[in-house]
Amino acid sequence: MDEKTAITYPIAKDEEDHWVEIKDAKAEGKYFCPECRSRFIPRLGEIRAHHFAHYPGYTGVCTGESGYHSLAKQLLAYYFDTNRQVSFSWKCPVCGRPLAHLEEVVHVGVEQAISDGRRPDVTVSFQSGKTLCGEVVFRNPLEPEKVENYQKANAILLVWKIDGAVDRVPEIEFKPWCKEARLEIIRTFPGCIAYFDPEQFQVPCDHRLTPQELGLPEKFKDWWPGQWETIVEVRDSPKKVYLLDAPTGVGKTVVGVGVHRLSGKRCIYITRTKQLQSQIDFPGIVKVVMGRENYPCLKHPGNFHPGEPSSYTAANCTNSKKKPCELKGKCPYLLAKEEALASPLAVLNTSYYLTEVNGPGEFSGAELLVVDEVDSLEDELMNYTQFSVTEKQLRRLGLPLPHDTNEPQAWLAWAGRLGIDIYARRQELQGQLALIPEDNWQSPQLTQQKKVTQLEKFRDKVSWFAGAFDVDTWVFYLQRDEETGEREWTFKPVFISSYTDRFLWCHATQFLGMSATVFDPHIMAGNLGLQDGQGHYKRLDSPFPVKNRPIFYTPVADLTKRTMDTERPKLLPAVQALINRYPNDKILIHTVSYSLKDFLMKNLEQSRLITHTKWNRENKLKEFKNSCEPLVMLSPSFDRGVDLPQEKCRCIIICKVPYLYMGDPQIRGRMKASGGQKWYVLKAAQTLVQMSGRAVRSKDDYCDTYILDRQFSRLRRQIKYMKTATGDPVLPEWWSDAVVRKDIDF
Repeated sequence: MDEKTAITYPIAKDEEDHWVEIKDAKAEGKYFCPECRSRFIPRLGEIRAHHFAHYPGYTGVCTGESGYHSLAKQLLAYYFDTNRQVSFSWKCPVCGRPLAHLEEVVHVGVEQAISDGRRPDVTVSFQSGKTLCGEVVFRNPLEPEKVENYQKANAILLVWKIDGAVDRVPEIEFKPWCKEARLEIIRTFPGCIAYFDPEQFQVPCDHRLTPQELGLPEKFKDWWPGQWETIVEVRDSPKKVYLLDAPTGVGKTVVGVGVHRLSGKRCIYITRTKQLQSQIDFPGIVKVVMGRENYPCLKHPGNFHPGEPSSYTAANCTNSKKKPCELKGKCPYLLAKEEALASPLAVLNTSYYLTEVNGPGEFSGAELLVVDEVDSLEDELMNYTQFSVTEKQLRRLGLPLPHDTNEPQAWLAWAGRLGIDIYARRQELQGQLALIPEDNWQSPQLTQQKKVTQLEKFRDKVSWFAGAFDVDTWVFYLQRDEETGEREWTFKPVFISSYTDRFLWCHATQFLGMSATVFDPHIMAGNLGLQDGQGHYKRLDSPFPVKNRPIFYTPVADLTKRTMDTERPKLLPAVQALINRYPNDKILIHTVSYSLKDFLMKNLEQSRLITHTKWNRENKLKEFKNSCEPLVMLSPSFDRGVDLPQEKCRCIIICKVPYLYMGDPQIRGRMKASGGQKWYVLKAAQTLVQMSGRAVRSKDDYCDTYILDRQFSRLRRQIKYMKTATGDPVLPEWWSDAVVRKDIDF
């Protein structure tokens, strides 16, 4: 070996096998190569830098590429042998806070086999039992298979890439294992990097981010009790579904958005109503999209009247592959959908979500789905699955009824041949429309185009019904619309659980379901088709003082189907007395049914009363909330999805306990099944608690609630001894503690 090209060493071993640095060497000392054990010469002259070297003419293994590799291994061994403490450092994946862990070195070996058969270049054993495996690579990268094996084993892997001679160990960079680590290692990189799994060190991080540090709006100054802890729990939960049972008004929306921000997951947030979508007010974070019928058609913008049956919307668009719309690139619906798809957090209503993911499917596959009002999810899935048709609908579309409307088989035969009738009717309408350019369409043509759209939608629903209806597991019944008296036929399964995986659970990776009325997670999981072990449940207490949200039980009438006609007049003096007791405050009256709403509207003093129909519900709610007058809203359907903080509502009157209608065969079918009675009682309790929770939204907010139906005593007896799977009372104490008996004078 040429002395000029020989590998020089900054370290050596002495006769007692101790490490010696060249700065501590003596000319007369005996030193040896730590790799091949050959005799070293300490070069201590004045021209070249001091170093150890093999004797001239050496031809052993410590030459060329092997020599460089050997030197690097020995330098690593020297480093860990002389630095008996190793500090691993990283940043908390939650908050970015620097974290560190110290390990004590107990043994260093070179090319020694470890327990799983691998033979790293350098092995460092720590007092904790952990092992660091060091690999030196000369120019060429470490083999991908070797990297993959280390990563699968969650090993501490140190990789040092060298290009030639080295004289010291470089500064070691510590990095947690990540998805990119394998590619990073097998590619060219400078320096020396140690990859490790921080979780094996079990270093806690108690850093608590503020809402602003998490990127939430300034109005959220701090967390309410339980919010931050729940956000972290949901993010870290290994379960597919996390059910959060938290009182109304305690900021469940903040929890849902907080989980998205903390986890960084692509998230879809679904709400029960369009009105609730607008309440997810996080500027710069969320993008909202609704169904096509909520956006105008740009060709006919003057005919867009939201909430009115006559409105002409983007749902009636004539765009097709054969006849593309020249305004497609400006379509408000398509633009809103594109923005929502591109947003890390999109807000949809449940009905639109179910239709979209089970149709076009562009919103399917989210990493996190947040379900608001999860206790109503069973009903939403049932509404999506069932098939309903009215006389008025068929008359409007120009389609026939079955020859025998009382027989399910007649309806199936009708569904099988209806496609021909729908096709003929569409062809007829489209033929008439083709005679007039769309730019010249007037009201009659717009109405015809709406019928074409409705026929296409109805065709798809009929097709689903024809394939899904099962006489053994579905029910069929006739009812009359409360407002119009029109006949309506409904087909739906007794249980929705067999359809939930297809329509819901397969469309996202993780689910957060939130409600004030989960009550019994075991029953809810069964209703929604979840298997044991798939979910986690947590219940929070109310942070609002009981004195600010009293619930007065004031029994004045015993309202059942049998006694309704004789008992409901007893409501009138009590309701009027309560209205008079709050002359300057807004009041919400829950009537449960349209018929009871109409009765009260007809017989109460009219000056402050306001109500709504199915068609103008949102507009009337907006009118009630925005008015400066002390209005009294009578509603059969404001039990959920209505937010009335502060002066928007100071009194709530619940006229009737909301038991489900036993005239529905599906309800009767559920009642006959195992656990059916408990399910029936819980449904009533859930809606009652939701009714009482429409107002109080902060610690300084207040509202009085009155329950006037004697059936509440029956409900309390039925639910008193019911327990959840964890042994907790089904009815949460934060609600039952607020109930007091109180009589009123009238």
